[in-house]
Amino acid sequence: MSTTFDDLHKLATLCLCQSHVYQVYDVVSEWEQALQKTMRQYHLLSSSSRNSMVTNKDVQRFEQTIASLKRKLSNKRAAADVMATKSKDKEASLLEETLLWKKKYENLDHETKVAQKISANKIRDLEVKISSLENSFQRDQREISAQRHSLSDLRTAKKKLEADVQQSATHLEALKAERISADDEAQLLKAKLQQSTMQNQTLQAEKIGTNNKIESLQGDLRNLQTKVGDLEKSNEFMAIELAAKNLALRGEETRVKELMKVISNLEISEAHLKQVIASCWLHRIYNWLTGSRLVF
Repeated sequence: MSTTFDDLHKLATLCLCQSHVYQVYDVVSEWEQALQKTMRQYHLLSSSSRNSMVTNKDVQRFEQTIASLKRKLSNKRAAADVMATKSKDKEASLLEETLLWKKKYENLDHETKVAQKISANKIRDLEVKISSLENSFQRDQREISAQRHSLSDLRTAKKKLEADVQQSATHLEALKAERISADDEAQLLKAKLQQSTMQNQTLQAEKIGTNNKIESLQGDLRNLQTKVGDLEKSNEFMAIELAAKNLALRGEETRVKELMKVISNLEISEAHLKQVIASCWLHRIYNWLTGSRLVF
């Protein structure tokens, strides 16, 4: 009986998966009960043969049935050994594949975290640069506005000086006409002419000074126009650089999304792999041999 128990225990251990190996004694007990039932029937038949007429043919048929059952048991045991070996090989292969996927997942997770950290640093740097560019742009706008206001003042001053020059010229023409028409007042006209000449010289000097001031203001105006053009070019360059950095930022965000998608696919593959491992095909072999169900 001990040998039979050991054999049945080994066979049950091979047939059961790791999830149900704790039920090995229950399976062995059921098999022992089945064998004991068969032996009792055999003994009953042997005992009844002493009290009834049993032919040798019936005994031979019963012995053949027992031999057939033993052969089937041996075949099932051999098949179970083969299946157990294949199961162990498959389990080892699945374990190795699981470890490989786990390592890939860990590597991808590490790469994702590094990429996220790099992207966050780049985003912070870009935000700082954008803020600096915005502040610089606002300063330039204020400076341009101030320069335009100064230019408007210079234009107003220029118009006023031109009006003064025109007024002086008109006054000079009036003096000249007065000199021509006043022949009878020659001495007075001469005096007035001298006075007018002196005034004309003064006006000419003022005109020269005014012209010099106008030229100086025009030079300042040209310088301001040049500076405004340079500022506009600088603003265009900063806008192009900002657009390029925004494009690079969107590229980084796209790469992070792709990495997150790969991680999601790996998690789905891992869940599917766990389901495949959990579905043990040895349950069906056990149910077929014993006609019972294992507890899940």
